[in-house]
This record gives sequence, structure tokens and C-alpha cells, in this order.
Amino acid sequence: MLVVALLLATTQPGAAQLAADQHWPQFRGPAGRAIADGAELPDSEQVAWFQPSGMPDVPSPLVYRGRLYSIFDNGILNVFDTYTGQRVYRKRVGGGGSGFSASPWAADGKVYLLSEEGDTFVIAAGDSYEELAVNGLDELAFASPAVADGALFIRTMTKLYRIEAMP
Repeated sequence: MLVVALLLATTQPGAAQLAADQHWPQFRGPAGRAIADGAELPDSEQVAWFQPSGMPDVPSPLVYRGRLYSIFDNGILNVFDTYTGQRVYRKRVGGGGSGFSASPWAADGKVYLLSEEGDTFVIAAGDSYEELAVNGLDELAFASPAVADGALFIRTMTKLYRIEAMP
């Protein structure tokens, strides 16, 4: 069984020593990917909860409005409660057939999921899957978007897009 743990930040004395703690090598796991089997998970107050499955290899999870959004490369989206670790829902984005490498992002109550085919699936943030829109770029996209200076930057195979509100 694989375990992925969510760490809580703490301001208690000694929290900065977590990296030097004797359990840290086991917690990071044999491949150094923050994945360890359940027997090696340290007994630590910094581990709020763990989920035995539900984390992808490539896209980073998104924490937004009390939910953790995690999309697998095959389009399966898992949403967890960030406080309890309980799964809120699981859904295949877009009905299937899309691959995902980019990490999700969020704004204004919406979560954005960019597929490898260049389609951005816009879903409502919350406790159920509600697809609001699909925006296509008609080109492959593998990189995670970047946000800076009020703009969204999306890189496709041959282009770099800057998307922002009109003044």
C-alpha cells in the first residue's frame, strides 16, 4: 500500500527540525518522492492525515477552498476534504479520452484542468462535479500554466499564450 501524507505547518518550537528528524528518510520513501509504505510512516504530530491512494505521478495537487484536487494522467479527478482527508468525490473529467500532465489551478470559485490535448475543463469548486465550460487551444499542452502580474501563461507545443482580463 502506498501512502501520501499531507503535512500541517506548525509554529511550535522544534518544527524547523522536521527535516532533520530521524523519521524523515523513511517518510520521504525509498525513491525520495514523499511516498512510503504504511509501515514506515512516522508517528508524528505533523502528519494530519494520509490517503492510501489518490495522488498522481505528474500533476501536483491543488488545495483550494478546503478541498484538495488531484487529477491523474488518465483524467480521473479525486477531490478530498483538506481537514479530514475524506474523499468528497471521484470523477473522470470530460468523460474520458483525455490525458493530463499539467497541474490544476483555481480562481473565482472555479477549478481549471488543462488536458494534454489543449482543452481546459472548467469545473465549479465544491463538493460535486459540475463542468461549466471547455476551452480549446487546438494544440498539445503538457506544461503547467503559470500565473503572474494578473495574467495566466499557458505553453503549448509551439506557442506561449498570455491570457488576462481586458482593461
